[in-house]
Amino acid sequence: MLEFIHHKVSVINGFLSKFNTIQTLYLDKSYLYETELQLFLKNLQYYFSEISDSTKESEVLKYSGMLQTIKKGFDPIKLEKIATARRDFFWGMAFHINQEIQQLLVNMLASEEQKLSEADDLLSNTFLSLIQNQILSNQELKKLNNTIAIELFWTSIVKQNTTIAVLDKKMKMKITAEDIYLLIEKIVVKIS
Repeated sequence: MLEFIHHKVSVINGFLSKFNTIQTLYLDKSYLYETELQLFLKNLQYYFSEISDSTKESEVLKYSGMLQTIKKGFDPIKLEKIATARRDFFWGMAFHINQEIQQLLVNMLASEEQKLSEADDLLSNTFLSLIQNQILSNQELKKLNNTIAIELFWTSIVKQNTTIAVLDKKMKMKITAEDIYLLIEKIVVKIS
């Protein structure tokens, strides 16, 4: 089942914002860093569990496990006891984990934003074509001022035009109908 992409982007941005705070704690070498990172990883893992993304959930669990292994005095990569400089080793591994988590979040955000961007391009071109072919007038465009009106309009256009129906199905393979209506709302605001 598809997730509402606009919401997913908002959630990922929230995680990135919180992660920036955690990275500041890392830079300050704060003792709160470890606790906050563990809490962040737990929340991130829970989010991935909720959206049934077991691959990313597993990746987050791997980083949590690495931190636990370091706390117990072992190198999580070599599986050898850390004899000296345990705290320095912790900060080195923490840097690695920070980089990996940041990359995970940035890649997710880019992927979701790309889906919205592609759909936005398709919808923008469709609406410009509808206006150019005089199927949609400026007066009708102004009536599309809320999501209910947009949904009714889009549904009727999809039923009338097979090309747009195919386009609708193509977009619904990646984004939800609600995402489409929000994108249309943004397009209408831009062109009216």
